[in-house]
Amino acid sequence: KIFIILGETDAAREALKYSSHIKENYNKTYPLSLNKTYTQTQACMAIYFDIVDDKKLALDILLKTIKENNDTIDFGVIGNRTFWRVLAENGYIDLAIKLMTQDDKLSYKKIIDQGATTLFEKFINFDTTIFNLPMDLKDDAERSYNHHFWGDISAFFIRHLAGIQINNPFELTFMPSLSDKIKHIKCTHHNIN
Repeated sequence: KIFIILGETDAAREALKYSSHIKENYNKTYPLSLNKTYTQTQACMAIYFDIVDDKKLALDILLKTIKENNDTIDFGVIGNRTFWRVLAENGYIDLAIKLMTQDDKLSYKKIIDQGATTLFEKFINFDTTIFNLPMDLKDDAERSYNHHFWGDISAFFIRHLAGIQINNPFELTFMPSLSDKIKHIKCTHHNIN
């Protein structure tokens, strides 16, 4: 895309050819099957980066990995970058909200309920608040209380729930993903122009 924006048509053509070659080899080397085991990260990244031939099958695999993990998130930093977007962009906004807000499983809500006001480095399922942990657990949990790499959830809120989609520096689209689970959203955008 950047080559097209820059007017570099020859480079754009070459990049498209190269990306088609990568996609073809990826699909030959790693054929999708509901009978194989995948991680949530593998499935959502393959969809997000449009590297699979059968997007519907890849989405079915992602949904299967979520179900097999008892409807709990199970990814690291790299998966976090694409997971929420893939769910929202493929009509699973309610599932995304459910996974974020569960009381009884690892979720963003769970760490907030444990006293967090920032994003911890680790999602650990405590039976108490983080501030009342025994010292042996506290040492493991206190690696960092402010890890922005889990922050892509903020982009999810802005882009999908509030619907503010920045197409380029001069153009916005407002297209919220509606959900019965969300009763009210308030969001503002300040443009420098």
